[in-house]
Amino acid sequence: MARKPTVNAEVRDNNDTKNVLTWHDFSLMRAYLATFDGIPLLSQETMAKRLGCTSTNTYSKWERGDQEPPSIVSRSMELLMYLSMYKAGEFVSEEACWKSFLNFKSITNRNSAMLHPRIGDVGSRLRTLMSCAYDCFAMNSGPASKHTVSAEGYHCQINGQRFIISPGFTKNGKLAGNTLELFSQVAAMVSREDYPNISSYENEGSHIAASVLERYREMGLHETKTVKTKYFEVKRSKDDMIVSFKAQLRTKMNEFLVDAAEHTRELDTTLMSVTELRDGLVNIIAKSPQGSVVDGVTKLGSHIFEITHAIGSNHRLKSRDFKIIEQTLCHLVGVDPSTIERPAPMLLRNAFGLSDADKRCIRTRYYSAAIEGRKMTITLDKPEYLVAINDFISDSMVDTNEKSVFAEYRILTGRASKLINGVDLEADPLQLTGSVVEVSDIISRRGVLRVNIANALERVLLGISRVNITHSQIAGAVIKRLNSEHLVARASQTPKVQRFLAEKLELETSCTAQNMATAEIRTLVADLMKERGIKPSDIPTFVADCRFFTFEQIGSRGIITFKDPGSVETINTALVFCRDEEIKRGEGRATQVNDDDDE
Repeated sequence: MARKPTVNAEVRDNNDTKNVLTWHDFSLMRAYLATFDGIPLLSQETMAKRLGCTSTNTYSKWERGDQEPPSIVSRSMELLMYLSMYKAGEFVSEEACWKSFLNFKSITNRNSAMLHPRIGDVGSRLRTLMSCAYDCFAMNSGPASKHTVSAEGYHCQINGQRFIISPGFTKNGKLAGNTLELFSQVAAMVSREDYPNISSYENEGSHIAASVLERYREMGLHETKTVKTKYFEVKRSKDDMIVSFKAQLRTKMNEFLVDAAEHTRELDTTLMSVTELRDGLVNIIAKSPQGSVVDGVTKLGSHIFEITHAIGSNHRLKSRDFKIIEQTLCHLVGVDPSTIERPAPMLLRNAFGLSDADKRCIRTRYYSAAIEGRKMTITLDKPEYLVAINDFISDSMVDTNEKSVFAEYRILTGRASKLINGVDLEADPLQLTGSVVEVSDIISRRGVLRVNIANALERVLLGISRVNITHSQIAGAVIKRLNSEHLVARASQTPKVQRFLAEKLELETSCTAQNMATAEIRTLVADLMKERGIKPSDIPTFVADCRFFTFEQIGSRGIITFKDPGSVETINTALVFCRDEEIKRGEGRATQVNDDDDE
Protein backbone atom coordinates (compact mmCIF):
# COMPACT_ATOMS: atom_id res chain seq x y z
CA MET A 1 0.00 0.00 0.00
CA ALA A 2 1.29 3.44 -0.92
CA ARG A 3 2.47 5.66 1.89
CA LYS A 4 0.29 8.59 2.85
CA PRO A 5 1.99 11.80 1.79
CA THR A 6 3.39 13.96 4.53
CA VAL A 7 2.00 17.49 4.46
CA ASN A 8 4.71 19.25 6.44
CA ALA A 9 7.43 18.22 4.04
CA GLU A 10 10.84 19.80 4.15
CA VAL A 11 11.48 22.19 1.29
CA ARG A 12 14.92 22.40 -0.23
CA ASP A 13 16.43 25.84 -0.38
CA ASN A 14 16.49 27.09 -3.97
CA ASN A 15 20.01 28.33 -3.41
CA ASP A 16 21.17 24.84 -2.55
CA THR A 17 23.38 23.65 -5.40
CA LYS A 18 24.00 20.18 -4.02
CA ASN A 19 21.36 18.71 -6.32
CA VAL A 20 21.01 20.59 -9.56
CA LEU A 21 19.09 19.11 -12.47
CA THR A 22 20.63 19.82 -15.90
CA TRP A 23 19.79 18.69 -19.43
CA HIS A 24 22.21 15.76 -18.95
CA ASP A 25 19.62 14.19 -16.62
CA PHE A 26 16.52 14.88 -18.73
CA SER A 27 16.45 11.49 -20.49
CA LEU A 28 17.11 9.69 -17.22
CA MET A 29 14.41 11.72 -15.45
CA ARG A 30 11.99 10.79 -18.25
CA ALA A 31 12.73 7.14 -17.54
CA TYR A 32 12.38 7.68 -13.79
CA LEU A 33 8.99 9.41 -14.06
CA ALA A 34 7.73 6.50 -16.17
CA THR A 35 8.13 4.18 -13.19
CA PHE A 36 5.37 6.08 -11.37
CA ASP A 37 3.07 5.58 -14.37
CA GLY A 38 3.78 1.86 -14.41
CA ILE A 39 5.18 1.92 -17.96
CA PRO A 40 8.66 1.21 -19.37
CA LEU A 41 9.32 4.70 -20.73
CA LEU A 42 7.57 8.02 -21.27
CA SER A 43 7.71 9.42 -24.80
CA GLN A 44 9.36 12.74 -25.56
CA GLU A 45 5.97 13.97 -26.76
CA THR A 46 4.45 13.24 -23.35
CA MET A 47 7.28 15.04 -21.57
CA ALA A 48 6.89 18.03 -23.87
CA LYS A 49 3.19 18.26 -23.01
CA ARG A 50 3.83 17.96 -19.28
CA LEU A 51 6.37 20.79 -19.45
CA GLY A 52 4.01 22.93 -21.52
CA CYS A 53 6.08 22.86 -24.74
CA THR A 54 4.17 23.58 -27.93
CA SER A 55 6.62 21.43 -29.92
CA THR A 56 8.10 18.01 -29.16
CA ASN A 57 11.15 19.06 -31.17
CA THR A 58 11.95 21.74 -28.60
CA TYR A 59 12.05 19.23 -25.77
CA SER A 60 14.06 16.83 -27.95
CA LYS A 61 16.69 19.54 -28.47
CA TRP A 62 16.93 20.05 -24.71
CA GLU A 63 17.34 16.35 -24.04
CA ARG A 64 20.01 15.95 -26.75
CA GLY A 65 21.93 18.99 -25.58
CA ASP A 66 21.49 20.79 -28.90
CA GLN A 67 19.82 23.67 -27.08
CA GLU A 68 20.33 24.58 -23.44
CA PRO A 69 16.98 24.67 -21.62
CA PRO A 70 16.11 27.79 -19.59
CA SER A 71 16.63 27.40 -15.85
CA ILE A 72 12.86 27.50 -15.31
CA VAL A 73 12.51 24.33 -17.41
CA SER A 74 14.98 22.46 -15.21
CA ARG A 75 13.05 23.58 -12.16
CA SER A 76 9.78 22.50 -13.79
CA MET A 77 11.25 19.07 -14.47
CA GLU A 78 12.22 18.87 -10.81
CA LEU A 79 8.68 19.81 -9.75
CA LEU A 80 7.29 17.10 -12.03
CA MET A 81 9.33 14.60 -10.04
CA TYR A 82 7.86 15.87 -6.76
CA LEU A 83 4.33 15.81 -8.20
CA SER A 84 4.72 12.26 -9.53
CA MET A 85 5.95 11.02 -6.17
CA TYR A 86 3.16 12.88 -4.36
CA LYS A 87 0.50 11.23 -6.57
CA ALA A 88 2.11 7.86 -5.88
CA GLY A 89 1.97 8.55 -2.15
CA GLU A 90 5.76 8.47 -1.87
CA PHE A 91 6.55 12.14 -1.29
CA VAL A 92 8.20 12.79 2.09
CA SER A 93 10.54 15.67 1.35
CA GLU A 94 12.43 17.14 -1.57
CA GLU A 95 15.64 15.71 -0.19
CA ALA A 96 14.10 12.24 -0.01
CA CYS A 97 12.93 12.61 -3.61
CA TRP A 98 16.45 13.43 -4.71
CA LYS A 99 17.87 10.44 -2.85
CA SER A 100 15.37 8.18 -4.61
CA PHE A 101 16.24 9.64 -8.02
CA LEU A 102 19.99 9.38 -7.38
CA ASN A 103 19.52 5.74 -6.36
CA PHE A 104 17.65 5.10 -9.62
CA LYS A 105 20.43 6.90 -11.48
CA SER A 106 23.11 4.81 -9.78
CA ILE A 107 21.39 1.53 -10.68
CA THR A 108 20.63 2.52 -14.26
CA ASN A 109 24.09 3.96 -14.96
CA ARG A 110 25.68 0.52 -14.65
CA ASN A 111 24.86 0.02 -18.27
CA SER A 112 22.99 3.09 -19.42
CA ALA A 113 25.12 4.68 -22.10
CA MET A 114 21.99 4.45 -24.26
CA LEU A 115 20.20 7.00 -22.11
CA HIS A 116 22.79 9.72 -22.32
CA PRO A 117 24.11 11.62 -25.33
CA ARG A 118 27.84 11.31 -25.89
CA ILE A 119 30.40 13.55 -27.49
CA GLY A 120 31.21 12.14 -30.89
CA ASP A 121 34.56 12.32 -32.59
CA VAL A 122 35.78 15.78 -33.50
CA GLY A 123 35.86 15.27 -37.26
CA SER A 124 32.35 13.91 -37.43
CA ARG A 125 30.89 16.69 -35.27
CA LEU A 126 32.66 19.34 -37.32
CA ARG A 127 31.44 17.93 -40.64
CA THR A 128 27.89 17.69 -39.29
CA LEU A 129 27.97 21.32 -38.16
CA MET A 130 29.35 22.33 -41.57
CA SER A 131 26.47 20.62 -43.36
CA CYS A 132 23.81 22.05 -41.03
CA ALA A 133 25.18 25.59 -41.06
CA TYR A 134 25.76 25.72 -44.82
CA ASP A 135 22.25 24.45 -45.57
CA CYS A 136 20.74 26.91 -43.12
CA PHE A 137 22.64 29.93 -44.49
CA ALA A 138 22.22 29.02 -48.16
CA MET A 139 18.50 28.45 -47.68
CA ASN A 140 18.17 31.81 -45.89
CA SER A 141 19.92 33.77 -48.62
CA GLY A 142 18.53 36.37 -51.02
CA PRO A 143 15.07 37.78 -50.16
CA ALA A 144 14.76 35.34 -47.27
CA SER A 145 17.52 37.23 -45.44
CA LYS A 146 16.83 40.70 -46.91
CA HIS A 147 19.93 39.99 -49.04
CA THR A 148 22.26 39.99 -46.03
CA VAL A 149 23.38 36.54 -47.24
CA SER A 150 24.08 35.72 -50.89
CA ALA A 151 24.18 32.21 -52.36
CA GLU A 152 24.90 31.28 -55.96
CA GLY A 153 26.03 27.78 -56.80
CA TYR A 154 28.20 26.69 -53.92
CA HIS A 155 29.18 30.27 -53.09
CA CYS A 156 27.56 31.37 -49.82
CA GLN A 157 28.72 34.50 -47.98
CA ILE A 158 27.53 37.02 -45.41
CA ASN A 159 27.45 40.41 -47.15
CA GLY A 160 27.89 42.75 -44.21
CA GLN A 161 28.09 42.98 -40.44
CA ARG A 162 24.56 41.87 -39.87
CA PHE A 163 22.39 38.87 -40.64
CA ILE A 164 18.61 39.22 -40.89
CA ILE A 165 16.47 36.17 -40.19
CA SER A 166 13.17 36.87 -41.93
CA PRO A 167 10.78 35.88 -40.56
CA GLY A 168 12.55 35.32 -37.27
CA PHE A 169 9.37 34.42 -35.42
CA THR A 170 6.35 32.24 -35.89
CA LYS A 171 2.78 33.54 -35.75
CA ASN A 172 2.65 32.86 -32.01
CA GLY A 173 5.79 34.88 -31.34
CA LYS A 174 8.11 31.89 -30.90
CA LEU A 175 11.66 31.89 -32.28
CA ALA A 176 11.47 30.30 -35.73
CA GLY A 177 13.64 27.32 -36.65
CA ASN A 178 17.21 26.84 -35.49
CA THR A 179 18.89 29.48 -37.67
CA LEU A 180 19.93 31.65 -34.74
CA GLU A 181 21.17 28.60 -32.85
CA LEU A 182 23.34 27.47 -35.76
CA PHE A 183 24.69 30.99 -36.24
CA SER A 184 25.55 31.09 -32.57
CA GLN A 185 27.25 27.68 -32.56
CA VAL A 186 29.41 28.56 -35.56
CA ALA A 187 30.26 31.97 -34.11
CA ALA A 188 31.37 30.36 -30.86
CA MET A 189 33.49 27.77 -32.64
CA VAL A 190 35.25 30.04 -35.15
CA SER A 191 35.99 32.52 -32.36
CA ARG A 192 38.21 29.96 -30.68
CA GLU A 193 41.94 30.55 -31.07
CA ASP A 194 42.62 26.89 -31.92
CA TYR A 195 39.94 26.66 -34.64
CA PRO A 196 39.93 24.82 -37.03
CA ASN A 197 42.64 22.60 -35.55
CA ILE A 198 40.63 21.97 -32.42
CA SER A 199 41.50 18.95 -30.31
CA SER A 200 37.97 18.65 -29.00
CA TYR A 201 34.58 20.01 -29.78
CA GLU A 202 31.57 19.66 -27.56
CA ASN A 203 28.13 21.02 -28.28
CA GLU A 204 27.62 23.27 -25.30
CA GLY A 205 24.09 24.20 -26.27
CA SER A 206 22.94 27.14 -28.36
CA HIS A 207 25.48 29.61 -26.91
CA ILE A 208 22.63 32.10 -26.97
CA ALA A 209 22.32 34.01 -23.73
CA ALA A 210 19.31 32.79 -21.80
CA SER A 211 18.18 36.40 -21.52
CA VAL A 212 17.64 36.50 -25.31
CA LEU A 213 15.32 33.53 -25.34
CA GLU A 214 13.49 34.44 -22.13
CA ARG A 215 12.99 38.08 -23.05
CA TYR A 216 11.60 37.38 -26.50
CA ARG A 217 9.38 34.59 -25.24
CA GLU A 218 7.97 36.75 -22.45
CA MET A 219 7.68 40.05 -24.33
CA GLY A 220 7.01 38.71 -27.84
CA LEU A 221 6.17 41.44 -30.35
CA HIS A 222 6.57 44.14 -27.74
CA GLU A 223 10.28 43.46 -27.20
CA THR A 224 12.44 45.67 -29.44
CA LYS A 225 15.49 46.32 -27.28
CA THR A 226 18.93 45.11 -28.36
CA VAL A 227 20.15 42.09 -26.44
CA LYS A 228 23.90 41.47 -26.26
CA THR A 229 25.40 38.01 -26.31
CA LYS A 230 29.00 36.89 -26.11
CA TYR A 231 29.50 36.98 -29.88
CA PHE A 232 26.85 39.29 -31.34
CA GLU A 233 23.84 41.52 -30.66
CA VAL A 234 20.23 40.60 -31.37
CA LYS A 235 17.32 42.96 -32.00
CA ARG A 236 13.77 42.37 -33.14
CA SER A 237 12.24 44.50 -35.87
CA LYS A 238 8.62 43.52 -36.46
CA ASP A 239 8.84 39.85 -37.52
CA ASP A 240 12.54 39.94 -38.33
CA MET A 241 15.48 39.02 -36.13
CA ILE A 242 18.51 41.27 -36.77
CA VAL A 243 21.87 39.81 -35.74
CA SER A 244 24.73 42.34 -35.64
CA PHE A 245 28.40 41.49 -35.17
CA LYS A 246 31.94 42.78 -35.66
CA ALA A 247 33.80 42.65 -38.97
CA GLN A 248 36.28 40.14 -37.54
CA LEU A 249 33.51 37.62 -36.86
CA ARG A 250 32.09 38.12 -40.35
CA THR A 251 35.50 37.28 -41.85
CA LYS A 252 35.81 34.12 -39.80
CA MET A 253 32.21 33.08 -40.56
CA ASN A 254 32.78 33.49 -44.29
CA GLU A 255 36.00 31.46 -44.12
CA PHE A 256 34.00 28.74 -42.39
CA LEU A 257 31.30 28.88 -45.08
CA VAL A 258 33.94 28.38 -47.79
CA ASP A 259 35.07 25.15 -46.11
CA ALA A 260 31.46 24.14 -45.45
CA ALA A 261 30.54 24.73 -49.11
CA GLU A 262 33.37 22.51 -50.30
CA HIS A 263 32.27 19.78 -47.89
CA THR A 264 28.67 20.11 -49.12
CA ARG A 265 29.78 19.96 -52.76
CA GLU A 266 31.59 16.71 -51.99
CA LEU A 267 28.46 15.26 -50.36
CA ASP A 268 26.29 16.32 -53.32
CA THR A 269 28.58 14.88 -56.01
CA THR A 270 29.88 11.67 -54.41
CA LEU A 271 28.80 8.74 -56.59
CA MET A 272 26.41 6.25 -55.02
CA SER A 273 26.30 2.53 -55.79
CA VAL A 274 23.42 1.00 -57.75
CA THR A 275 22.22 -0.74 -54.61
CA GLU A 276 22.28 2.51 -52.61
CA LEU A 277 20.31 4.23 -55.36
CA ARG A 278 17.72 1.45 -55.59
CA ASP A 279 17.24 1.16 -51.83
CA GLY A 280 17.10 4.93 -51.37
CA LEU A 281 14.60 5.37 -54.20
CA VAL A 282 12.37 2.65 -52.78
CA ASN A 283 12.25 4.46 -49.44
CA ILE A 284 11.50 7.82 -51.07
CA ILE A 285 8.67 6.47 -53.22
CA ALA A 286 7.21 4.34 -50.43
CA LYS A 287 6.69 7.54 -48.38
CA SER A 288 5.25 9.52 -51.32
CA PRO A 289 1.44 9.87 -51.63
CA GLN A 290 1.84 8.74 -55.26
CA GLY A 291 3.80 5.63 -54.31
CA SER A 292 2.39 2.24 -53.40
CA VAL A 293 3.64 -1.16 -52.33
CA VAL A 294 1.83 -4.18 -53.79
CA ASP A 295 3.01 -7.71 -52.97
CA GLY A 296 6.29 -6.32 -51.75
CA VAL A 297 6.90 -4.38 -54.99
CA THR A 298 7.15 -0.59 -54.82
CA LYS A 299 5.61 1.38 -57.68
CA LEU A 300 5.41 5.07 -58.53
CA GLY A 301 1.95 5.84 -59.89
CA SER A 302 2.61 9.13 -61.69
CA HIS A 303 5.43 11.15 -63.26
CA ILE A 304 4.31 13.93 -60.91
CA PHE A 305 4.85 13.01 -57.27
CA GLU A 306 5.30 14.69 -53.90
CA ILE A 307 7.89 14.45 -51.17
CA THR A 308 5.87 15.68 -48.22
CA HIS A 309 8.76 16.48 -45.87
CA ALA A 310 11.45 17.53 -48.31
CA ILE A 311 12.39 20.30 -45.89
CA GLY A 312 13.14 19.01 -42.40
CA SER A 313 11.74 20.54 -39.23
CA ASN A 314 15.26 21.92 -38.70
CA HIS A 315 14.84 24.07 -41.83
CA ARG A 316 17.24 21.94 -43.90
CA LEU A 317 16.76 20.41 -47.32
CA LYS A 318 16.88 16.60 -47.34
CA SER A 319 19.59 16.79 -49.99
CA ARG A 320 20.28 13.06 -50.16
CA ASP A 321 16.77 12.30 -51.46
CA PHE A 322 17.20 14.59 -54.45
CA LYS A 323 20.72 13.35 -55.05
CA ILE A 324 19.31 9.81 -55.22
CA ILE A 325 16.59 10.78 -57.71
CA GLU A 326 19.05 12.59 -60.00
CA GLN A 327 21.80 9.96 -59.89
CA THR A 328 19.22 7.20 -60.48
CA LEU A 329 18.06 8.95 -63.66
CA CYS A 330 21.70 9.40 -64.68
CA HIS A 331 22.20 5.65 -64.25
CA LEU A 332 19.06 4.83 -66.26
CA VAL A 333 19.91 7.09 -69.23
CA GLY A 334 23.64 6.33 -69.17
CA VAL A 335 24.99 9.72 -68.08
CA ASP A 336 27.97 10.20 -65.76
CA PRO A 337 26.66 12.21 -62.72
CA SER A 338 30.04 13.96 -62.39
CA THR A 339 29.34 15.76 -65.70
CA ILE A 340 26.38 17.64 -64.17
CA GLU A 341 27.78 21.04 -63.20
CA ARG A 342 24.73 22.12 -61.21
CA PRO A 343 23.47 19.17 -59.14
CA ALA A 344 19.84 19.09 -58.08
CA PRO A 345 20.56 19.47 -54.29
CA MET A 346 22.48 22.69 -54.95
CA LEU A 347 19.73 24.15 -57.18
CA LEU A 348 16.98 23.30 -54.71
CA ARG A 349 18.97 24.60 -51.75
CA ASN A 350 19.60 27.94 -53.47
CA ALA A 351 16.00 28.22 -54.65
CA PHE A 352 14.65 28.08 -51.12
CA GLY A 353 15.84 31.63 -50.48
CA LEU A 354 14.09 32.97 -53.62
CA SER A 355 10.65 34.55 -53.96
CA ASP A 356 7.56 32.34 -53.75
CA ALA A 357 7.03 32.59 -57.53
CA ASP A 358 10.58 31.40 -58.27
CA LYS A 359 10.18 28.50 -55.86
CA ARG A 360 7.35 27.05 -57.95
CA CYS A 361 9.47 26.34 -61.02
CA ILE A 362 12.98 25.07 -60.33
CA ARG A 363 14.72 23.39 -63.25
CA THR A 364 17.14 20.50 -62.72
CA ARG A 365 18.71 18.15 -65.25
CA TYR A 366 15.87 15.61 -65.40
CA TYR A 367 12.93 17.14 -63.56
CA SER A 368 11.34 20.36 -62.36
CA ALA A 369 10.49 21.01 -58.74
CA ALA A 370 8.10 23.25 -56.85
CA ILE A 371 8.53 24.15 -53.17
CA GLU A 372 5.46 24.77 -51.03
CA GLY A 373 6.21 24.99 -47.32
CA ARG A 374 8.03 21.78 -46.45
CA LYS A 375 6.59 19.91 -49.43
CA MET A 376 8.38 19.38 -52.77
CA THR A 377 6.50 18.44 -55.95
CA ILE A 378 8.62 16.66 -58.58
CA THR A 379 7.65 16.56 -62.27
CA LEU A 380 9.73 14.19 -64.41
CA ASP A 381 10.62 15.64 -67.83
CA LYS A 382 9.79 12.52 -69.87
CA PRO A 383 7.09 9.83 -69.39
CA GLU A 384 9.66 7.10 -70.09
CA TYR A 385 11.50 8.14 -66.93
CA LEU A 386 8.53 6.85 -64.91
CA VAL A 387 8.63 3.46 -66.64
CA ALA A 388 12.40 3.21 -66.19
CA ILE A 389 12.17 4.07 -62.47
CA ASN A 390 9.48 1.46 -61.83
CA ASP A 391 11.46 -1.19 -63.69
CA PHE A 392 14.57 -0.19 -61.75
CA ILE A 393 13.05 -0.46 -58.29
CA SER A 394 10.93 -3.53 -59.13
CA ASP A 395 13.86 -5.59 -60.34
CA SER A 396 13.56 -8.92 -58.52
CA MET A 397 17.35 -9.35 -58.60
CA VAL A 398 17.14 -13.12 -59.05
CA ASP A 399 20.75 -13.19 -60.11
CA THR A 400 22.88 -13.27 -57.00
CA ASN A 401 25.61 -11.42 -58.84
CA GLU A 402 23.44 -8.31 -58.66
CA LYS A 403 23.26 -8.37 -54.89
CA SER A 404 25.58 -6.01 -53.11
CA VAL A 405 26.41 -7.32 -49.66
CA PHE A 406 30.12 -6.51 -49.63
CA ALA A 407 29.82 -4.01 -46.78
CA GLU A 408 28.14 -6.63 -44.61
CA TYR A 409 30.62 -9.27 -45.76
CA ARG A 410 33.44 -6.99 -44.61
CA ILE A 411 31.81 -6.49 -41.22
CA LEU A 412 31.27 -10.21 -40.65
CA THR A 413 34.73 -11.29 -41.79
CA GLY A 414 36.43 -8.37 -40.07
CA ARG A 415 34.78 -9.28 -36.77
CA ALA A 416 35.01 -13.04 -37.13
CA SER A 417 36.82 -13.29 -33.79
CA LYS A 418 33.60 -12.12 -32.07
CA LEU A 419 31.64 -15.10 -33.50
CA ILE A 420 32.17 -17.91 -31.03
CA ASN A 421 29.43 -20.44 -31.77
CA GLY A 422 27.28 -21.39 -34.75
CA VAL A 423 29.97 -20.57 -37.33
CA ASP A 424 32.76 -22.39 -39.15
CA LEU A 425 35.69 -19.98 -38.93
CA GLU A 426 37.97 -22.33 -40.86
CA ALA A 427 35.80 -22.12 -43.96
CA ASP A 428 36.83 -19.61 -46.63
CA PRO A 429 34.78 -17.55 -46.23
CA LEU A 430 33.32 -18.26 -42.78
CA GLN A 431 30.01 -20.10 -42.84
CA LEU A 432 27.10 -20.29 -40.42
CA THR A 433 26.56 -23.85 -39.17
CA GLY A 434 23.18 -23.55 -37.50
CA SER A 435 20.22 -21.33 -36.73
CA VAL A 436 21.85 -20.03 -33.50
CA VAL A 437 24.88 -17.74 -33.65
CA GLU A 438 26.64 -16.48 -30.54
CA VAL A 439 28.59 -13.23 -30.40
CA SER A 440 31.10 -12.54 -27.67
CA ASP A 441 32.07 -9.24 -26.09
CA ILE A 442 28.96 -7.34 -27.20
CA ILE A 443 29.36 -4.70 -24.49
CA SER A 444 31.89 -2.00 -25.36
CA ARG A 445 34.09 -0.48 -22.69
CA ARG A 446 31.72 2.48 -22.75
CA GLY A 447 28.91 0.17 -21.72
CA VAL A 448 27.17 0.29 -25.11
CA LEU A 449 25.63 -2.74 -26.80
CA ARG A 450 27.44 -3.59 -30.04
CA VAL A 451 24.84 -4.33 -32.69
CA ASN A 452 27.02 -4.17 -35.81
CA ILE A 453 27.05 -7.93 -36.41
CA ALA A 454 23.28 -8.25 -35.90
CA ASN A 455 22.73 -5.31 -38.27
CA ALA A 456 25.06 -6.82 -40.88
CA LEU A 457 23.23 -10.17 -40.84
CA GLU A 458 19.88 -8.42 -41.15
CA ARG A 459 21.03 -6.16 -44.00
CA VAL A 460 22.19 -9.18 -46.00
CA LEU A 461 18.74 -10.74 -45.68
CA LEU A 462 16.95 -7.46 -46.36
CA GLY A 463 19.00 -6.84 -49.51
CA ILE A 464 18.30 -10.29 -50.88
CA SER A 465 14.63 -10.55 -49.91
CA ARG A 466 13.97 -6.95 -51.00
CA VAL A 467 11.97 -6.41 -47.81
CA ASN A 468 11.69 -2.80 -46.68
CA ILE A 469 11.46 -1.87 -43.01
CA THR A 470 11.39 1.48 -41.25
CA HIS A 471 14.37 2.95 -39.41
CA SER A 472 12.81 2.15 -36.05
CA GLN A 473 12.35 -1.51 -37.05
CA ILE A 474 15.97 -2.33 -37.89
CA ALA A 475 17.64 -4.83 -35.59
CA GLY A 476 19.97 -2.33 -33.90
CA ALA A 477 17.13 0.04 -33.06
CA VAL A 478 14.92 -2.76 -31.72
CA ILE A 479 17.73 -4.19 -29.59
CA LYS A 480 18.83 -0.86 -28.13
CA ARG A 481 15.27 0.27 -27.47
CA LEU A 482 14.49 -2.95 -25.61
CA ASN A 483 17.76 -2.65 -23.70
CA SER A 484 16.77 0.81 -22.46
CA GLU A 485 13.34 -0.46 -21.42
CA HIS A 486 14.99 -3.43 -19.73
CA LEU A 487 17.24 -1.13 -17.68
CA VAL A 488 14.28 0.92 -16.57
CA ALA A 489 12.32 -2.22 -15.68
CA ARG A 490 15.24 -3.50 -13.60
CA ALA A 491 15.47 -0.27 -11.65
CA SER A 492 11.76 -0.40 -10.77
CA GLN A 493 11.84 -3.94 -9.32
CA THR A 494 11.63 -4.82 -5.65
CA PRO A 495 14.90 -4.83 -3.67
CA LYS A 496 14.79 -8.65 -3.63
CA VAL A 497 14.57 -8.89 -7.41
CA GLN A 498 17.19 -6.15 -7.86
CA ARG A 499 19.64 -8.10 -5.68
CA PHE A 500 18.96 -11.23 -7.73
CA LEU A 501 19.44 -9.38 -11.01
CA ALA A 502 22.77 -8.03 -9.78
CA GLU A 503 23.85 -11.57 -8.81
CA LYS A 504 22.60 -12.91 -12.14
CA LEU A 505 24.60 -10.34 -14.07
CA GLU A 506 27.72 -11.08 -12.04
CA LEU A 507 27.25 -14.84 -12.59
CA GLU A 508 26.68 -14.49 -16.34
CA THR A 509 29.66 -12.16 -16.72
CA SER A 510 31.92 -14.54 -14.81
CA CYS A 511 30.72 -17.58 -16.77
CA THR A 512 31.09 -15.94 -20.17
CA ALA A 513 34.61 -14.82 -19.19
CA GLN A 514 35.38 -18.49 -18.55
CA ASN A 515 33.96 -19.44 -21.99
CA MET A 516 31.31 -21.65 -20.45
CA ALA A 517 28.61 -22.98 -22.78
CA THR A 518 25.39 -20.99 -22.96
CA ALA A 519 23.29 -23.99 -21.96
CA GLU A 520 25.40 -24.46 -18.83
CA ILE A 521 25.02 -20.75 -17.96
CA ARG A 522 21.24 -21.03 -18.30
CA THR A 523 21.27 -23.99 -15.89
CA LEU A 524 23.32 -22.08 -13.31
CA VAL A 525 20.98 -19.08 -13.56
CA ALA A 526 17.95 -21.37 -13.09
CA ASP A 527 19.58 -22.86 -9.99
CA LEU A 528 20.25 -19.38 -8.62
CA MET A 529 16.61 -18.40 -9.21
CA LYS A 530 15.40 -21.45 -7.28
CA GLU A 531 17.87 -20.74 -4.48
CA ARG A 532 16.74 -17.10 -4.14
CA GLY A 533 13.02 -17.92 -4.46
CA ILE A 534 12.58 -15.92 -7.68
CA LYS A 535 9.84 -16.79 -10.16
CA PRO A 536 10.41 -16.40 -13.94
CA SER A 537 7.51 -13.93 -14.06
CA ASP A 538 9.37 -11.67 -11.59
CA ILE A 539 12.25 -11.06 -13.98
CA PRO A 540 12.13 -8.56 -16.86
CA THR A 541 13.16 -10.46 -19.98
CA PHE A 542 15.45 -9.22 -22.68
CA VAL A 543 14.70 -10.99 -25.95
CA ALA A 544 14.52 -8.59 -28.91
CA ASP A 545 12.15 -9.73 -31.68
CA CYS A 546 13.77 -8.52 -34.93
CA ARG A 547 12.64 -9.07 -38.53
CA PHE A 548 14.58 -12.27 -39.24
CA PHE A 549 15.84 -13.35 -35.82
CA THR A 550 15.63 -12.86 -32.07
CA PHE A 551 18.46 -11.40 -29.99
CA GLU A 552 19.13 -12.29 -26.37
CA GLN A 553 21.85 -11.03 -24.07
CA ILE A 554 23.53 -13.38 -21.63
CA GLY A 555 26.31 -11.62 -19.75
CA SER A 556 28.66 -10.18 -22.37
CA ARG A 557 27.37 -12.63 -24.97
CA GLY A 558 24.70 -12.02 -27.63
CA ILE A 559 22.56 -14.93 -28.84
CA ILE A 560 21.11 -14.56 -32.37
CA THR A 561 18.46 -17.15 -33.24
CA PHE A 562 17.14 -17.16 -36.81
CA LYS A 563 13.38 -17.65 -37.21
CA ASP A 564 13.71 -19.34 -40.62
CA PRO A 565 16.47 -21.96 -41.12
CA GLY A 566 16.56 -20.89 -44.77
CA SER A 567 18.11 -17.57 -43.68
CA VAL A 568 21.31 -19.41 -42.78
CA GLU A 569 21.64 -20.85 -46.28
CA THR A 570 20.90 -17.44 -47.82
CA ILE A 571 23.64 -15.75 -45.79
CA ASN A 572 26.17 -18.50 -46.54
CA THR A 573 25.49 -18.23 -50.27
CA ALA A 574 25.98 -14.45 -50.14
CA LEU A 575 29.26 -14.84 -48.22
CA VAL A 576 30.61 -17.27 -50.80
CA PHE A 577 29.63 -14.97 -53.63
CA CYS A 578 31.37 -12.00 -51.99
CA ARG A 579 34.53 -14.01 -51.41
CA ASP A 580 34.60 -15.15 -55.04
CA GLU A 581 34.13 -11.59 -56.27
CA GLU A 582 36.84 -10.42 -53.87
CA ILE A 583 39.27 -12.91 -55.39
CA LYS A 584 38.35 -11.79 -58.92
CA ARG A 585 39.11 -8.21 -57.98
CA GLY A 586 42.44 -9.19 -56.47
CA GLU A 587 41.49 -7.91 -53.03
CA GLY A 588 42.81 -9.45 -49.87
CA ARG A 589 40.88 -10.93 -47.00
CA ALA A 590 39.20 -8.44 -44.71
CA THR A 591 41.38 -7.70 -41.71
CA GLN A 592 40.27 -8.23 -38.17
CA VAL A 593 39.16 -5.01 -36.54
CA ASN A 594 39.45 -3.68 -33.03
CA ASP A 595 36.00 -2.42 -32.19
CA ASP A 596 36.52 -1.62 -28.52
CA ASP A 597 34.78 1.70 -28.99
CA ASP A 598 32.16 0.56 -31.47
CA GLU A 599 28.50 0.93 -30.69
